[in-house]
Amino acid sequence: PKAFEHNEYENFWALAKDKATQSMQDSAMGGGLAVFENYGSGNKAERDKICVHLNQQSLENTLKDFNDLEVEVLRTKYELKKDVMTHFGKEYSLIAYRPFDTRWTLFTGKSKGFWGTPSSLSKYFLQGENLGLCFCKFSKENDNSSSLLVNSLAESCVLVGNSGHSVVTPLYRYDESLNEKEGSLSTLSKIPNFTQEFARYKQKHSLLKDKSPEQILAFIYANLFSPLYRKKYSEYLKIGFPRVDFEVSAKEFDFYEAIGQKLMALHLFQKEALDECLKDESIDFQGEFAKSTVLEALNEKQRFKENTLFLNEKIKIIGLSQEIWEFKIGGYEVLKTWLKYRKNKELFKKDLYDLLSICVVIKKTLELQKELEKE
Repeated sequence: PKAFEHNEYENFWALAKDKATQSMQDSAMGGGLAVFENYGSGNKAERDKICVHLNQQSLENTLKDFNDLEVEVLRTKYELKKDVMTHFGKEYSLIAYRPFDTRWTLFTGKSKGFWGTPSSLSKYFLQGENLGLCFCKFSKENDNSSSLLVNSLAESCVLVGNSGHSVVTPLYRYDESLNEKEGSLSTLSKIPNFTQEFARYKQKHSLLKDKSPEQILAFIYANLFSPLYRKKYSEYLKIGFPRVDFEVSAKEFDFYEAIGQKLMALHLFQKEALDECLKDESIDFQGEFAKSTVLEALNEKQRFKENTLFLNEKIKIIGLSQEIWEFKIGGYEVLKTWLKYRKNKELFKKDLYDLLSICVVIKKTLELQKELEKE
């Protein structure tokens, strides 16, 4: 990397320590400096059609089959191997399956059962409220700087397909402590998931010492979505995990943090941010509304033309630019991927509202990225 331009990047803080390139980083790139301590792959479903569902009813129908049907019938219907025959868990959970596509699952935490390979980090999203940053290692499928904020479990291919590698790091850890009176583990402490090195750096830093973990995450998130950052450090972003510079002025930090907070609210589809976006009536439905509608299987030229997204012959979304239609996070063009999973399926009013919300969130994201280009 020393031969690359903009070698100041080598002394930035990596989002996490990349074990695959650790020796190189220790000698040439910032001495292995990393922001987040615990990180890993998302949850690997291995049997997506069984454990990840578009809605709660679909999940409940599958679980009913597992309760009611004979073993051999289940194996035939769901093409199962012998290790998927036990029932395991009590509560349904939301899971970030693809960018802006949250699904339903029954999470067990047990390997080779209902879930193929669950992530050990999932407990931090089930024990209490949390935020997680998903990001990519090098892959043929992604632009190497894509990231996505989540507040739920995340599937291992949330940013890239099987040929790539999505990583998730929680903002907080929940550590158990001993109840001295009862002699048992009963108290959960919410602790920022920072490395010891970054925690010490933050404590001594004139600017960062008074910033919350959420403010630091917002600053990071805006950097990762900055077109200037992606272009300037494009070669470095092909090596290991992304790195961020915290040696900035207060004005610059505040600028990035403010935009990062807006991006985070949008990408979590928080009500206030979403309501503000939906005031823009340039993107809207046109056609006949019913209780539900079927998403017709159309090719790409039929699906999108003349700034219009066609769901079927009765209903469409108008006012979409080509840029919104082709907007990409990781290895996925967001709208095309969402629609692909639902072709020939029945869409209810909530599904249609979700689709419209994705459209306006993408539009606002693009606007915020243009603001970042001005800095």
